Amino acid sequence: RSATFVCAGDTTVTAIFSNDVTPELCMVSVQNNRNVLLWNTEDLPITSYTIYREGNVSGEYEAIATIPYAEAGMFNDTASRPATRSYRYHLTATDTCGNESDHGETHKTMHLTISQGIGTTWNLVWTEYEGAEYTTYVIYRGTDASNIQQIDIMPSGGNTTYSDVNAPEGTVYYQVGVMMTTLLQKKSLMKSGLMHML
Repeated sequence: RSATFVCAGDTTVTAIFSNDVTPELCMVSVQNNRNVLLWNTEDLPITSYTIYREGNVSGEYEAIATIPYAEAGMFNDTASRPATRSYRYHLTATDTCGNESDHGETHKTMHLTISQGIGTTWNLVWTEYEGAEYTTYVIYRGTDASNIQQIDIMPSGGNTTYSDVNAPEGTVYYQVGVMMTTLLQKKSLMKSGLMHML
């Protein structure tokens, strides 16, 4: 940005410069049937972060929350319904001069659907996560929503389906997660595919 000053005499001008920053979401996961956004805070003169979510028109985003810098790093989108659909989000930062940055990479959540196959087989189909690098899907299953266990892993490249041919009879819960490739995201598996009961 540039500024022009007209000086009629001796004038002292103090310029305060702030680094341009484009904040990046680390990931959007699912907890307690709501989307949770996670990001790293920058050690820069930032006063707040603004979270944008795609609305009902493709490509059009609306601000859903402004988070003060001191409280930044995580946001729980209580209005989201990940059991119903996937969502797109991105993030901006506002500096101490009141300038809002460009938005970072847009993240799109996974959406998991399930259908019954022959016998006790269940077929899982999900949308790909967008906005972060990952190489592996992890498949979870359980007979109780609070106690699901990993049953398989598979490469992520182009794969968005899985058939569980050895499922137990009765009520079954499923979840699909991805293993991120960045250091921060390796600390915990992102369980982005929502759990479903059948």
